[in-house]
Amino acid sequence: MFADKVQLFDASDGDVTNISPFDGEQLPDFAFEAYGVRVHLSADNDELLEIGIRTAKKALVGRLKEIECSGRDADHRFSVHRDSNRGYYFRDEGEPTTPTPDETDFCRLLNTMIRIQVAAKAKRYVFIHSGVVAVNGRAIVLPGDSYAGKTRLVAELIRRGAVYFSDEYAVLDEYGKVHPFERNLSMRPDGGHIPYEVEPEDLGAVRGKIPVPAGMLVLTKFEPGSIWKPEQISLGQAILEMVPKAIGVRNNPEFYLTVLNTTFKSATILKSLRSEAAETAERILEAFYKLPVSKDSGCIF
Repeated sequence: MFADKVQLFDASDGDVTNISPFDGEQLPDFAFEAYGVRVHLSADNDELLEIGIRTAKKALVGRLKEIECSGRDADHRFSVHRDSNRGYYFRDEGEPTTPTPDETDFCRLLNTMIRIQVAAKAKRYVFIHSGVVAVNGRAIVLPGDSYAGKTRLVAELIRRGAVYFSDEYAVLDEYGKVHPFERNLSMRPDGGHIPYEVEPEDLGAVRGKIPVPAGMLVLTKFEPGSIWKPEQISLGQAILEMVPKAIGVRNNPEFYLTVLNTTFKSATILKSLRSEAAETAERILEAFYKLPVSKDSGCIF
């Protein structure tokens, strides 16, 4: 995962000094709440603060609201800075990242860290690394780590008429519904590591608007030359495989397990290796359309 590779800038090596996470209250600031998490964002000046706010809104797909909250009362704190010699950097709970002269690279990293921290500390929600689409008012959830090919599989599913929910997170609530996290798809070129954005509308898709029940959980992994041979597995097996993909599960494991059980207890659970995304998407939809219609399914637009 990209965020796992973040290097911290040694503030003693240069003209950047150590500051307390709470010192941001002396700077231009903005506080917001998302998924029950209160975040305090400060910056050296108004221009940098605007970059931080814009990045936060994009990171959370606009699902944040401005609140009155000091740095001391926040659940998490970020501060945005620019060193005259080294470039842009931010502090995450006071810990500085390595500066970069490239604003795009800086915003990409800040975007990632805001998403991760909100997902890890979310109240009453569980975030799973997963692609998600919906068909006939029910979600198809595709858990997978970064670089596992889940975005390509999601892209092929929405090309075939599925409604786009996410290529990053399955957001589950305590009542067992799957919520949209419909950021633009983050595609990577073959053999490349730097992603580029694709709007789902460019693939002929629409974005989901309201939460839906889970209809199918697909545990699959790309392996060249493999054949799609799905087997149904138990909910217990599936939960064991999903736990490592849950963000912040150690913060409240009992709640996470309860939500996973509630969400997928009535879903069809399939597991198989796969090869090309296009063919796999066809097979997944074939299996999905054979499922009995759920009384819980409804309009998702």
